[in-house]
Amino acid sequence: MTALPFAWRSLVRQPARAALGVLGVAAVGALLLDMLLLSDGLVTSMRDMLERTGFDIRVTPTGELPQGGNRIAHASKAMADFDALPEVERVMAIRFANGTVEVAAPRDPSTTAPSSAGAEPGAAESAENDPTQRTLRANEAFVSIEAIAGDGQPWTVLSGRDATGPLEVVVSQATADQLGLAIGMAVPLRARCQAGSGALPAITVRVVGVVEIPLALGEHLIGSSMATLDTACGGNTADEAEAILVRAAGDVERTAAALARTRPDLRPFPRPCYD
Repeated sequence: MTALPFAWRSLVRQPARAALGVLGVAAVGALLLDMLLLSDGLVTSMRDMLERTGFDIRVTPTGELPQGGNRIAHASKAMADFDALPEVERVMAIRFANGTVEVAAPRDPSTTAPSSAGAEPGAAESAENDPTQRTLRANEAFVSIEAIAGDGQPWTVLSGRDATGPLEVVVSQATADQLGLAIGMAVPLRARCQAGSGALPAITVRVVGVVEIPLALGEHLIGSSMATLDTACGGNTADEAEAILVRAAGDVERTAAALARTRPDLRPFPRPCYD
């Protein structure tokens, strides 16, 4: 008996197993498509941010997109090394973190995370260490934090001003509208900066502006200086960056080569790589 007739007889005799097999293949295909769409979205967001801010090159340790790989250790030293090159006009470091904010008005209970009742052993401790894994109180909301250091800003100020002082933040328009955050408000912020870190106390930050953030890694977005995020992290991840953005003073490819020679442990990606 050849393979095709044998396969057909197996399908006919065991339709339940065949259906489960088809569903399994379909589920895997759907997951792969979802990952491809997510990756394409991140690439598009990164290209949009580089175009809006005037930077030409993204530098990371592994070539992964933001929050997809290792961070750059001793980021200030790397920024100084790059800034000293004649091929470089300016540099900016960027780092991301997750967290929660406390808002004045109670949130819609339907948006609260599921209860931890019946969770696996150790889940409560994990949730306490990670604000994005524990059950939210009625006046809390998840946020994605984007912190910067150096010359430039990855967002466009719509109202108010940029967050330049200590414990100052800017918020996206959607975050301001949905969470009721207005310019001048003091907001308790609790950050989660690295896996396995202990629960950190909330710090009070002040909203000084509403901005448009092209690199959107979450529904609710907050921008700050790197110093403000370091304070929220309790010094646990000081002087680290997800990426360093570089604006070339001349030819982009020549600048990328100079960056690679200066820091061979890091990988520069010119903006044409995103086209």
